[in-house]
Amino acid sequence: IHVLPPCFNRYEKIMKALLKETFVFTPRIESGRLDGHLFMDVTGSSRLFGPPVDVAFRLKKTFVRHFDLDPIWSVATNKLVAKVATRVVKPVGEYIVPPGDEQAFLAPLPLELIPGLGPNDLKKMHEFNLFRVSQAKSLTLEQLEIPFDCRAEQIYDRIRGIDPAPVR
Repeated sequence: IHVLPPCFNRYEKIMKALLKETFVFTPRIESGRLDGHLFMDVTGSSRLFGPPVDVAFRLKKTFVRHFDLDPIWSVATNKLVAKVATRVVKPVGEYIVPPGDEQAFLAPLPLELIPGLGPNDLKKMHEFNLFRVSQAKSLTLEQLEIPFDCRAEQIYDRIRGIDPAPVR
């Protein structure tokens, strides 16, 4: 039996209230069950609410005013880049990655910040003296297939900021 700590119920209530506030802007919201992440797809809502950055600022104000939370947030073209951007500014802050700047944003960062690269992947990268995204990005898909085999294509895309996964 797994017993959840008492604070879990409070967390659940806060997350439900946060989701209610975000549904004002879009029905396309994905939340991480226990990590506090909210991914929103605001594609096509700019005529109603302005550009995605405006939506983010409004939500931040709402979260501060109603919940006394100062969220870490980012705006990016996909979930992978948005997640990395929030990792860059933790524990407080915000980051906006304009469309088309994904690769330039990721290039100087350590590979450890890329979601989906596990300890074994990172160990292999380090064995080849690859520590930054820009270094790994210089490898072709064929070169990545040597150490990573069937994971090569996924790694190739991730270090280039490509994430076709939709907000669910």
